[in-house]
Amino acid sequence: MQNDILKYNYFKNLDGLRFLAAAVVIIHHLELYKGVFKLENFYDDGGFVLVVGKLGVVLFFALSGFLIFSILLKEKEKTGNSQVKLFYFRRILRIWPLYFFILILGLTVFQLSFFEFPRHYAESRFLGPILYSFMLPNLAACFYILIPFVGQVWSLGVEEQLYFIAPLLVKYSKRVLYFLAAIILVTVLLKAFFYLGRDSDEQWKRYLHYFNNFSYSCIAFGAFFAYLFFERKSRLFKILFHPVAQILIWGFTVISIGMGMFFSVYQFEIYALLFSMLIVNLACNEKNIVSLQNPVLIYLGKISYGLYMYHPIVIFLVLKLMLRYNCFSSPLYYILSFGLTILAAGISYRYLENPFLKIRNRIQIYK
Repeated sequence: MQNDILKYNYFKNLDGLRFLAAAVVIIHHLELYKGVFKLENFYDDGGFVLVVGKLGVVLFFALSGFLIFSILLKEKEKTGNSQVKLFYFRRILRIWPLYFFILILGLTVFQLSFFEFPRHYAESRFLGPILYSFMLPNLAACFYILIPFVGQVWSLGVEEQLYFIAPLLVKYSKRVLYFLAAIILVTVLLKAFFYLGRDSDEQWKRYLHYFNNFSYSCIAFGAFFAYLFFERKSRLFKILFHPVAQILIWGFTVISIGMGMFFSVYQFEIYALLFSMLIVNLACNEKNIVSLQNPVLIYLGKISYGLYMYHPIVIFLVLKLMLRYNCFSSPLYYILSFGLTILAAGISYRYLENPFLKIRNRIQIYK
């Protein structure tokens, strides 16, 4: 199994997992928007709905770290080198078209009075567009500079910033594993420092807010397991792939999320570790106890980027129109929001993203 993966770079189940990550983010925002519009909701009650949205993003981070470093490591193994420019070009073709399409809408169409959102957005007509245009949306989020219906792209900034370094690291460094471990260790130590030395709860929350907008450690966890797998650390995976270990990891993860457990300052890191262990099992373990290889899940996983990018717009439109015509119903709200988000993402994938993906797929990093 490992040899097949190393040869073909095929990872089963991850499309389905990518959709699940997008789905929990959507659920989180469905309840959050109900609260913003002063409707009864589960977001204000805390628990599962409160934590699951951010954990969906953490899952995206871990997935991205695992996949991108797997591609880079396989390329280096096959060719003895890393084609940095081609890597950047392929990333641009995948991410930028939809990213800048949503950004342009946010700076133009979404400024109209119809899209006025009953929530405060920091005014920054100059700095905000500059930060977003240069792939620094997470820095903008640190200062609460948000563009209507574009705030979700903060996570893309985190990924793109680390991906700028990733191919250089794989190409020129023989200590990739140490670098990834250093990212995790520095994050853990700095969070402990700010937690122990905090002057007030408000200051601690501010520091944590900054750290969570630069969650490189979550990507590093996924990359760490990709590196270990490609280095063929068979003893570790013999333990991790054991059915009992899988049951324990899945059980603890599902129960923790279902109960809305919050692990204080290390919330993101603990879940990133759990998700990374699940990812490597789903992708690389031929005796994995869970399967997400379903045609529907695979398709929804392929359009998950669009699901993530379009869902705030769709949720707002559905909720506003239902309230305007006095026909709000939670089940209908969920059905319409999910259904129209899938429709929008599917159309976008076919007509906006796919032309660029065809170009990207012609660019072979390795043969």
